[in-house]
Amino acid sequence: MDERKNRAELAKAIDRRRQTIEHTWLEAVRAELAVSHVEPSDLKLGIAQYLALIVEALQDPDARRGAECIWKEVSRAHAITRVRLGFDVEQLVRELTLLRRAVLRVFRDEAIPIDLAGVEAVTDIIDAAIAASIKSYVDARDYSAREARAEQLGFLSHELRTPIAAAALSSRLLRRSEELSDPQKHLLERIERNLQRAQDLTEEVLFAERLEAGKVESQPVDTTLGAVVDELVENCRHIARLKGCEFNASYDSALAVRLDEKLTRSVLENLLANAVKYSDRGLIELVVEDDRNELTFHVRDACAGLSEAELRIIFEPFRRGRTQKPGTGLGLSIARRAVEAQGGRISAESGPECGCHFWFTLPKQRVK
Repeated sequence: MDERKNRAELAKAIDRRRQTIEHTWLEAVRAELAVSHVEPSDLKLGIAQYLALIVEALQDPDARRGAECIWKEVSRAHAITRVRLGFDVEQLVRELTLLRRAVLRVFRDEAIPIDLAGVEAVTDIIDAAIAASIKSYVDARDYSAREARAEQLGFLSHELRTPIAAAALSSRLLRRSEELSDPQKHLLERIERNLQRAQDLTEEVLFAERLEAGKVESQPVDTTLGAVVDELVENCRHIARLKGCEFNASYDSALAVRLDEKLTRSVLENLLANAVKYSDRGLIELVVEDDRNELTFHVRDACAGLSEAELRIIFEPFRRGRTQKPGTGLGLSIARRAVEAQGGRISAESGPECGCHFWFTLPKQRVK
């Protein structure tokens, strides 16, 4: 019997005995994974789909070569269920290993002929499912953690808004009093500035966590590149000039684009502000390239440079380089999520004492 025909016979056998395989698998999982508290209906979610895809992969060699694609949807749903049930990744891998064992056991118990090539085929297919499931599990677990953290910080930010706003209003009302001396008014002005900073930081943290939790969706609109970029460029050019730095910008202001203005401004504002903030001399540059399929934004600065270790963490929330300059460590994290929310990519390169080059891409969308 040739290999293709052998796989087809195995597929038919699995298809005929799905219920037996499911029952065998369920008994093994309940016995070995200490999940007696979980309802059988919850445990079985997704297993029928896994078996259906095993049958498909055995019947179609092309499906096997595209293993990552065929497992994507079922592994995502399965992973979300496992995160909800409290499974760890070891339990996830073990239950799919037990599925492979259940399939092979049914072949053995019912004397269904299977040679070494057949065993390898079934093993390879389920190994592909395990790999896809691990990735989906990690994504689902991380998403769940980010969502919980966003909800907690969202509640905290909401609770902070009211007292900060009340304090700012009280300060403004007091400052209107004619009985206050000039030093007292200056003190109230300082209080208001710091309250505004506290409010800005609260909003920044909230926005960062909403991005991390995937709760910010891209809302592209038809606009021009200049409408998004011009004001940011002028502000940064002014600040750079005050610091004695040179600022150059090269882009087509009239270029028609379709993108999320708020998210794109957020990325550029963070990258340009960092470039000006950390450059005490030299050239700061913004270049926008209009390629066939995407826009690429380049921001180069004259900072002291970042090490390889710093580059690995620089886009993570609350992680900063070795600089002593003040900051929350959220700007680049916000930039990364804002780019990814639009289907783009962001990266950076640097070297000790040679400045930084940040760039990000946004896919070109058809202007309506």
